[in-house]
Amino acid sequence: MTDIDSAKRRLLTQFGVDQMNNNPAGIGNECTHWVYAALFEARALDHDRALHIAQGAVPYTWGKHVPPASAQRGDIAQFHSFQNRFFIYLPDSAGGWRVQTATKTRGPNHTGMVFTAPRAGAYYQLESHIHQSGVPLMKIRGATIFYESFAVGLSTSDFQSVQGSQAWPKGIAPSDTDDLIERVDWTGLRADHEITNGQAEHAVAQIRHNKTPTVDGTDQAVIFRVQSAGHLRFYCPQASAARLAMTPDQLQKEKADLIHRLIVGGRKGHSASEDQYGGDNKKQRLHDHRFDWSFTPAP
Repeated sequence: MTDIDSAKRRLLTQFGVDQMNNNPAGIGNECTHWVYAALFEARALDHDRALHIAQGAVPYTWGKHVPPASAQRGDIAQFHSFQNRFFIYLPDSAGGWRVQTATKTRGPNHTGMVFTAPRAGAYYQLESHIHQSGVPLMKIRGATIFYESFAVGLSTSDFQSVQGSQAWPKGIAPSDTDDLIERVDWTGLRADHEITNGQAEHAVAQIRHNKTPTVDGTDQAVIFRVQSAGHLRFYCPQASAARLAMTPDQLQKEKADLIHRLIVGGRKGHSASEDQYGGDNKKQRLHDHRFDWSFTPAP
């Protein structure tokens, strides 16, 4: 197999950002549809029987499997029954403690694209077909994925020192769990403030007994825990010699064939009134111009 070159790799996320900014309805009615389109624009393979690149059965494969430490921007992330569970403990205005929890599920099967390379247990990806209030279902958006479980404890002085910094930007809403998850740099804080699972459990037990939580005798002001479960694999896209050799007319035919395959292969979907663009309703999108995406690469 031959990895796509750096110029073509840049096209993958460039395409995703372009669609995110300019196509609020998204492409098709599957999380994979915009990924197929991006691979086409980068002249990469979206399936190849000989190379075992296929999405006909679990596990989906998108190219050459790479470990998280080797994953790069533009690689494809494939999830199977994957879940992040978050627990964030912060002091409240009454002198007690508030626990904020959230569960983020990707699956039973879900596909995304790496936007920032994985580090310290997390990365940022582009994805679609996520149920998010007020956002069209098929719109491409970004999200942080934690592929490792870990805990962070900030002492009172540590918390005071990081507030307003790049790790904990100004304007973070303490009561907004999504704001805390997405905008606080937990992976950066992990480098200097990681605590063990046992230490986190001990601190949480103290909170439940209305005591100030401590780690190794030091009072804590913030406890963050993320638990990751399920399967996540990364794939490096492979160059398509056939697509690279095509003439403009041949590429248009290839694109038309791909669009037809996406329409035929998409799920029936839910109600066409799920959002203003028809949600993931196949009948609504059967003759939709958004399957015929447009994209002009940046120079």
